[in-house]
Amino acid sequence: MHKTSKRFYLFLLIFAAINLVQAFITPVTSDEAYYLAFAQHPAWGYFDHPPMVAWIIYIGFLIFKGIAGLRIMTVLLSSLTVLCIWKLMPEETLNRKNSDWLFFLLILAFPVFNMYGFITTPDVPLLFFGTLYVLVFRKLLIRPGVNNTIILGIIAAALIYSKYHGGIIILLSVVLNLKILKKPHIYFAGLIALTALIPHLIWQMNHDFITFNYHLFERTKGTFEIKHILEYLVGTIGVLNPFIILFLIYLSVKNSGLFHSSDPFWKRLFTGFILFFFLYSFRSKTEAHWVAFAAIPLLVMTYAIILKNEKYVRQIKVISIISASLIVLARISIALPLPLKTDFHKEKQDYFEAIADLANGRIVVFVNSYQRAAKYAFYTGNKSMSLNNVFYRKNQYDLWNSEEDFNNKNILLIGNWPSAFFDTLTTNNNELILFKQIDKFPLISKINASIQPEKLIMDTRKANQINFELHNPYETIITLNRSDFPVTFFVMFENAEKKYFVPLIINSKPDELLPDQTLNLKAEIDAQTLPKGAYSFCFVFKTGYLYHQQISKRYEAEIH
Repeated sequence: MHKTSKRFYLFLLIFAAINLVQAFITPVTSDEAYYLAFAQHPAWGYFDHPPMVAWIIYIGFLIFKGIAGLRIMTVLLSSLTVLCIWKLMPEETLNRKNSDWLFFLLILAFPVFNMYGFITTPDVPLLFFGTLYVLVFRKLLIRPGVNNTIILGIIAAALIYSKYHGGIIILLSVVLNLKILKKPHIYFAGLIALTALIPHLIWQMNHDFITFNYHLFERTKGTFEIKHILEYLVGTIGVLNPFIILFLIYLSVKNSGLFHSSDPFWKRLFTGFILFFFLYSFRSKTEAHWVAFAAIPLLVMTYAIILKNEKYVRQIKVISIISASLIVLARISIALPLPLKTDFHKEKQDYFEAIADLANGRIVVFVNSYQRAAKYAFYTGNKSMSLNNVFYRKNQYDLWNSEEDFNNKNILLIGNWPSAFFDTLTTNNNELILFKQIDKFPLISKINASIQPEKLIMDTRKANQINFELHNPYETIITLNRSDFPVTFFVMFENAEKKYFVPLIINSKPDELLPDQTLNLKAEIDAQTLPKGAYSFCFVFKTGYLYHQQISKRYEAEIH
């Protein structure tokens, strides 16, 4: 049994208190505001992520409002994560003098445990349920039983609900302990987890598996670039603390037996998690925080190695104190109103209040910025949305039914880049606002085009005839020939180098689409401006002076 001292709990309480203060005084990030928008629309899934981050924010808002409600569950879960990590530490190291003090010094030296101590992201529940999963899994290896089996299944489901990366943790735990596959209880745990995930799977089915499709295909072109590998390596070392990584490399070269003397599970779990995303970097850009969970096995390994070899304690203390000091300075800087261009310092409450004053009662629509749309709603309490075109990625705003609030209403459109179309205003903090007042704004983003067959063979020497369907999913009539916002259709062809917009010449183009009407239309595509080769393509439309919006899934084409 672990002997946890009162002093450990005192340290844990101090850790939680520091995070609580930081949570209340640090400006909200764009992603946090976006996740708060999730929580205000409870669901079993969202475009970008599974729903756990929304659920913990929702629970937080049952307790507090504003930034306190946004972050209170993060402070709680991060503290529980630290407690679970402590329970994972080797028994023989815990009775050493000042072992709890060294443990918390290491915790403060890891950027991951600082960042996710007060900032709310999907990585917060991932770290908590991931640590809890490993704790219960290792207990199940020793003492199989009904209670541990049920608990493991529930935690495994919560891990997937937190972030899909949790599946890697589950897979590695089994691969590193293949003998468990001979035990029936692991299959019962899997069945419990799968049953608990059914609502999320149904949500994905009802939305054409949009989250999986986005993460696996849309956000990456699947092409090899050496910079992606280098960025992954640099980002991983930075997130996991370069000083500790270099120190462990030094120890492994000096005395490789140090690592053999510790539990091999942690080294293999760390290596497997890091290797997975290293291999992924060969096909796509990665994000540094994706490897956050690897900090847990790294911490356990470091702690065990140091306490079993006391001659290295002094070195790790120095490294940890230097690291923790730099992290403390960073934590102070993001809470202060310094002239920095971080997400914590730019576009804060005064910026969005200036937009609200400009709007003067109009509903605000942001072009290609779900972050600013979410921040505006957070700081002002007013409705907003992100209008996303083909030069920006789709997000949750493309799924929400915003038409009732925005279609045919007077809006304030906020631009994302300088243009002669937008008027400009400079705030007192010298932040530029690009805006345009639009009356009776036509929001028709969800009209849908489709084609059969799904692959086209096209000739550059002639006009290519196609048949396609155009569907109006709304309960209102869509006018296609408004004088101020005429709707024109294009086909967007894309290869590795460029996007090409080719006009879709529709025979007998209708003036309007009736509610829930589907039209079978004939059209021509002139492909002579396209270089020969393979493309993906989709149907898009352009409304007045706004940029092209995608209205179909992607298809394949061969241009000869």
